[in-house]
Amino acid sequence: LKNKENAAQASALLGQAKELTEADKLEESLKLLREARQMDPRNSVIRTVLVNSLLSLAVQKKDTKDWEGAEPLIRELLEIKPNHPPALSLQNQLGDQKKEEFVSWCLAQARRMQRQDDYEGALALVQQGLEADPKEARLQQLRATLVQRHAEAVQTGSKIVPGPPPPVNAGPGPTPAILGSAAVAGGSEAS
Repeated sequence: LKNKENAAQASALLGQAKELTEADKLEESLKLLREARQMDPRNSVIRTVLVNSLLSLAVQKKDTKDWEGAEPLIRELLEIKPNHPPALSLQNQLGDQKKEEFVSWCLAQARRMQRQDDYEGALALVQQGLEADPKEARLQQLRATLVQRHAEAVQTGSKIVPGPPPPVNAGPGPTPAILGSAAVAGGSEAS
């Protein structure tokens, strides 16, 4: 009797969740779907709707670069349905986007430091970028240029600004923590 009650309540929650989804209230819908799944964990319709809703919301968050919002949704989806191809693909895309933004940020900051004759700081930033993506050609090229310019500056006795780079989390731009190990691993799998 309790199972039938739970199944009926879960079915009602599923109906409410579908209405919320149609009203473009995905986050509220997910709460109801999670509750429905707890009440009736064997219901494949609830599980499928929950998986699809998690994926839809994760895609929305990825598209707005809300990585911190997308990642837990993808993890939850993969806990429900491991090896879900679209979720795994989205996870890799997310890692690639985060890595690209971090590399672009490193490049911009290193070039700014280069203009200020801070070759050591610029090289340190380029190195951080290369740790995230060792095969990144733009970073390799900038590193070669910086090494050459630094050597020329030392030979000519030009003013070289010593010192470490500013913390990576200073100013706008992603931090290495945003990348996380999954992003770096995801990026290397795609290589």
